[in-house]
Amino acid sequence: MALACETASAGSLLSARNSHFAGRNNQNGLQVLDVDTAIFEDCSASDNFNDGFNYTPLNGKSPHFLEINCSGSINRATGTGNATTAHGDCRGYRFNPSGYRNYGIGLADIDTVKSFNVGVVMEGNGVPSSSANGFGIYTEGSVEMWLHGARASGNFANPQIVAEGNSIIRYRDCYPIPVAQETAIVAPF
Repeated sequence: MALACETASAGSLLSARNSHFAGRNNQNGLQVLDVDTAIFEDCSASDNFNDGFNYTPLNGKSPHFLEINCSGSINRATGTGNATTAHGDCRGYRFNPSGYRNYGIGLADIDTVKSFNVGVVMEGNGVPSSSANGFGIYTEGSVEMWLHGARASGNFANPQIVAEGNSIIRYRDCYPIPVAQETAIVAPF
């Protein structure tokens, strides 16, 4: 099934399986706004202007999300075309997420997001290479991120996995090991 973009209203459940979100000019491939819960399994988002998967609060509601075996690639906004991104106070789980050749970051959580991420592979992000935001995995604000089994390589920006602001990344079996900048914290769990 090929869907371009989905949004849903407050108090709802949004789910998709084996779906592809592609070709959105000036938009995210999939943008989830004021939804209680969003579940995606075996989905992909590619060749969009902004993020492949984007979770953003609206009307005081922050989505909770679950991604299983989802991939974001070749999302084209220089510095901001990410594979998967959560903003605000979203809560999420990502199992086996991957991101390749996005013009921004592979996996980015911003603001006060809390996420648990297992089996992450983020490679070759930050193309064209003029993008300073080509990290594999990135946090900013007061994010709390857990990474278990994460790999980030060949991304334009270094370090490959970075926590900024007051973020905390707790990690296990990550390569390379996450780096803390500013007052951020990285620590094994």
